[in-house]
Amino acid sequence: MMIFSLWGGSLADRYAKRSILIGTQAAQMFCAFVLAAGAHLGFANANFIIVIAALNGIAMVIRYPGQASVHRGNDEPRRSAQRHLS
Repeated sequence: MMIFSLWGGSLADRYAKRSILIGTQAAQMFCAFVLAAGAHLGFANANFIIVIAALNGIAMVIRYPGQASVHRGNDEPRRSAQRHLS
């Protein structure tokens, strides 16, 4: 998971945070729907649940750096650095 967290941090720095949050939230929603469908249709065995949980965890780890920077307002250091470079 640590590898995906580093990758999520670089994605949060490179792309729009809103797009990352929406995409990863959609991936988690898809995992929830697949898990619910598997449980309802009766093919959710232990391996299926482990795979869906791992995919959900990867989406969550990728989402966290973008979410943390949005809620903490970490754009200010970037703005002040740009002012000093100009």
